[in-house]
Amino acid sequence: MRNRHLIINYAFITSLILLATNDHILKAAFGNWFTGKLSDFAGMVLLPLLLVFVFPKLKTHAIWLSALLFAFWKSPLSEQLINWYNTFAIISIERVVDYTDLLAFAILPLPYFIINNKQSLQFLHVRSIRLSPMYVVIPCLFVLMATSPPHSYYYTQSTGNVDFSKTTITVRYTPDQILEKLRKNGLVPIRDMGSDSTIWPRLRADKNTIAYYKIPQVILDKDTLSDLEFSFEPKGDKTKVYLNAVNVQKDLTDEKVEKKLRKFYMKAAKRFFKQTLKD
Repeated sequence: MRNRHLIINYAFITSLILLATNDHILKAAFGNWFTGKLSDFAGMVLLPLLLVFVFPKLKTHAIWLSALLFAFWKSPLSEQLINWYNTFAIISIERVVDYTDLLAFAILPLPYFIINNKQSLQFLHVRSIRLSPMYVVIPCLFVLMATSPPHSYYYTQSTGNVDFSKTTITVRYTPDQILEKLRKNGLVPIRDMGSDSTIWPRLRADKNTIAYYKIPQVILDKDTLSDLEFSFEPKGDKTKVYLNAVNVQKDLTDEKVEKKLRKFYMKAAKRFFKQTLKD
């Protein structure tokens, strides 16, 4: 018999809300070591409780099984499984191999006590909620699957005041060839932002093969702008160029003005790159 209190309790629901908020809001806003580990701790509360609710016979094995699954997920051993899944998945998944994430095992006593002391921990039960457990289980499955941001998150971080929001072009050049073409067109210096750990602390730790670049000065449709930021995603014999942002010396406090300028300079940046790489 399934025990609804395994998932309809304050510890589970709080962890679920915390995981969703951290992965989709806090990580993007702060992106530091703390937000990276916060999701792991929340996940290690959710997973064993969810396992026992769905498979009651796993009650005595849920804790060590959850630890084993988490360790496998965080190791290189899961890479082939992830790649296989992503070949047909509608929602792709990914993770970063970081063994410090195993610090989340420290929270496992909490789900252990909830599983094995449900009578003495009745104060955790959310008695005011009478909805079906499925309304908690289904969102939980989606949240657990979506713990890692999509690739675009890693490639589109920026510091400019006009954000292009995932604007890309794909070209048949390697990243080195693209940089060489830009330099031949007089766009020097091109600063490698990836070397600045104060700007990209989390991204360089999680995705240390990505290079982020900034052109200090560029002319877009006769306007001289500063800090055109871009990054690369190699895709076989092609490269996807992410045009991330630019800085403009204009008042952007008006939302309509900001939106109009973003659209204008986004199109201008795409034309600029296409023309430059064509020469």
